[in-house]
Amino acid sequence: MERAEELPDEAFRIVLPLLVKKLVKEDKGLVLAPYLRFSCRTQLVPGTRRTSVLVVFLFTGILIGQPVANPQTPKTLPVREATAYQGDQPMPGRLGQTVTVQGIIIAGPTPLSSSAMLADLQDSTGGISLYSANSALLKGFHRGDDLRVTGIIQLNKGQTQILIRHIDPLGPGKLPPPRDVLVSNLLGARYLGQLVRVEGIVHFRKGFGGRTEITLTDRSGEIPIHVGSLLLHDPQLSRELVEGRFASMIGVLNYAQPGSGPWQSGYRLIPRDSADFDSRPLPPYKLIATTLALVLLILMGIYFAFRRRVAEQQAREMAALAADLKHSEKALRQSEQRYRLLFDRNLAGLYHSTLDGRILDCNESFARTFGYGSREEVLALPGGAHEFYSGPSERESFTSELQKKKILTNLEMRFRRKDGALVWVLENATLLDGDDNSPPLIEGTVVDITERKHLEEQSRQAQKMEAIGRLAGGVAHDFNNLLTIISGNSELLLDRIDPAKPAHRNASQIKKAADQASDLVRQLLAFSRMQVLQPTVLDLNRILSDTVKMLPRLLCEDIEVVLVPGASLGLVKADKNQIDQIILNLAVNARDAMPQGGKLTIQTANADLDESYARLHSPVKPGKYVTLAVTDTGMGMDAETQAHIFEPFFTTKEPGKGTGLGLATVYGIVKQSGGWIWVFSELGRGTTVKICLPRIQEPVAEGISSTHRASCPCGTETILFVEDQEGIRDLARPFLEDMGYKVLEAGDGEAALGIAKQYKGEIHLLLTDVVMPKMGGHALAKRMVVLRPGVRVLYISGYAEYAAPDQDSYDGGFRLQKPFAMDTLARKVREALNAKQSAAVRSQ
Repeated sequence: MERAEELPDEAFRIVLPLLVKKLVKEDKGLVLAPYLRFSCRTQLVPGTRRTSVLVVFLFTGILIGQPVANPQTPKTLPVREATAYQGDQPMPGRLGQTVTVQGIIIAGPTPLSSSAMLADLQDSTGGISLYSANSALLKGFHRGDDLRVTGIIQLNKGQTQILIRHIDPLGPGKLPPPRDVLVSNLLGARYLGQLVRVEGIVHFRKGFGGRTEITLTDRSGEIPIHVGSLLLHDPQLSRELVEGRFASMIGVLNYAQPGSGPWQSGYRLIPRDSADFDSRPLPPYKLIATTLALVLLILMGIYFAFRRRVAEQQAREMAALAADLKHSEKALRQSEQRYRLLFDRNLAGLYHSTLDGRILDCNESFARTFGYGSREEVLALPGGAHEFYSGPSERESFTSELQKKKILTNLEMRFRRKDGALVWVLENATLLDGDDNSPPLIEGTVVDITERKHLEEQSRQAQKMEAIGRLAGGVAHDFNNLLTIISGNSELLLDRIDPAKPAHRNASQIKKAADQASDLVRQLLAFSRMQVLQPTVLDLNRILSDTVKMLPRLLCEDIEVVLVPGASLGLVKADKNQIDQIILNLAVNARDAMPQGGKLTIQTANADLDESYARLHSPVKPGKYVTLAVTDTGMGMDAETQAHIFEPFFTTKEPGKGTGLGLATVYGIVKQSGGWIWVFSELGRGTTVKICLPRIQEPVAEGISSTHRASCPCGTETILFVEDQEGIRDLARPFLEDMGYKVLEAGDGEAALGIAKQYKGEIHLLLTDVVMPKMGGHALAKRMVVLRPGVRVLYISGYAEYAAPDQDSYDGGFRLQKPFAMDTLARKVREALNAKQSAAVRSQ
């Protein structure tokens, strides 16, 4: 131990640097190096010599037992190269990479927290910030030290930094002199991280958000000054800053990324301490000399300055032009992307084509509209747009019109899909002139309106049938009044003329013609849905099994009839006679469509029509139905014929072979029964007529009770007969009187009420027409119920809607449809008189 105490200082100073060098090479001395380095600089005193020697040998012994690493010294890069940006990207090209730089510490190290420190390093090419999350790495270093630093390039609030991983101390260095610059030179990245000096006027003021701002202004511009805690430690500096004096300031140019606040954003100058701030006023002679020198320099360098400014201006313009071009290219790419997105995802079909029909581009909606699976399939069509047209003339007409008007809007056009089906589209097209002698292009949109066109056609057909029905109903009503008189008087003549006389035969011909006319009117009423119905609950399978037995007498022997009854068929409510009439009319039409024979199939089934089916077959309502389908293998019909088949008197048969009322009658019966009817037909492939009637849950009717039928058509009761047609009154009154009834006669409702009030005896039956001037039959019945409680009512009308009284005045009473036979009148009168009170009229 005595020996160790006497070691000379030279031995300690020889061993200690070797120890430091070995620690640094093996990356183990980053923490101890500052201490050992401090020890090397510290002059040993006798009292500490023993401890220092022990420490040296202790660490030497530790290191002797460790393997010696021999890492290769990494390549040292200039600071400018290490921090250079890559292309036009606003970030270092080596971001995230490990680099090694060498330079002089020009500021710091400055503690940021208990563990982090920051320093600024500069070489001949530029400057950079050094950041260490471990304060031990930068401890012991001072401004002016020469260092080789290895670390990772990173960005912190817009400022490029090196995250320190390793430091090689190279000893004391020489501080680089600050670069004399103007403020305008500091508003860019040229001097970022370097030590600079600038002269100007210092301003101390309140800035954004009430924060204190310090700026320095010279003839070229203004830059913020970040003094930090210097104001707190140097009152003299604070006063000089507040006074706004002329100053020369040294500091490190720093950059703060926008986002922390406007007062912290952009380029700023950071003095290291109060010594970097010199606000002493210039002596007058120095100011004069400086001014003269500046003037001389300006006069001498005006030519060179002008050329330099021109060159710089041109360079700036070129740089701005390049930046604008890049920005425009980027905006163009973004615009193209947005356009492509809108083009591809548009619900309407979009396309670009040439005038000769070649399709250049289209979206998926366009392909789906025409039945193709993808846009590529459409673009590969050899015929292009001509594939969608029925003929070349249609395409030529379209392009010719487009060339004249340049823009075509809301064109309703019919095209052909891939599967051959027709599709209606609403098309808008624009003719675009080509550039540089290129041919013009067509840009257009198509929207599938097939469903809308079907709905419009169905609506037009329904309106047309409704109008024709009203016309037919009105004509039938007038004919009914005339036929009632003709038929009734012919019956009276037949009863009163000897059958052996020629006049009896003439009266019989009149009666026969009247009956035939009545059948014709009845069909018109059925079409117009004004025929009087006797609806009952029916099983169509049971009715068809009886009706089919009669068909062989109507059909030819070479026509096969096949009945396919549906299993568990539901029930419908309809007039049985009219159902028979539907089947017979359809069978006769099928017979005429198969002159060479064929097959007639009658099929029933249950059907549940959902919302989607109802939307495609307006005005069908969703619900449960029973379907009746009649199919023949005849010649079929084209679309033009199908558009008119339900019109009265429309027929394709030869004159004298058909009235044209068969399908019109079927249509009216189905509509009056609350059902729907469709016809499916193709030329050469036959026809199917499909009828849907509402399905119900009521039990099947077993027939009319005999208690409601009169055993004798005669009687002695009093009848108030109200009819506006005098001919009908003259016909029915004597007939009823001959049957034993007492008849009170009136021409309208008001006259009938007057008679009812004045007549003292009992009135048993009100026999009234429904449609009359002044007061109709329904209103009269309501008044009579109050005036004459217990009176029965029998309505007479040629309209079904009037023959069935409204629910406010009548509940299941009696009705008689015009034209009527006299015996029918007698029977209905007797039924009404024999009926119970509850089955006749209900008082309100």
